[in-house]
Amino acid sequence: LHTLILRANQLKSLPSDLQCPMLKVLDLSENQIERIDLNIVKFQSLERLMLSSNQIRLIPRALLRYLPQLQVFNIASNQIQMIPN
Repeated sequence: LHTLILRANQLKSLPSDLQCPMLKVLDLSENQIERIDLNIVKFQSLERLMLSSNQIRLIPRALLRYLPQLQVFNIASNQIQMIPN
């Protein structure tokens, strides 16, 4: 599985038991996610992460460091209060 689209499913978080080691595209846009769980870093091949139109307030500092292949990170239309250095 290379692409997983879970857009507009009223999800509050990413399912913790999701196993997709070769995942390249993950679309969680238009859900009810309030925070980005660092379990997402297990997708080391992730190139596109779409989290627009959720309720996210904070971007974890370690997130981008542990997703070395990430090229697109869409967090538009959230409630971001701070992006750490």
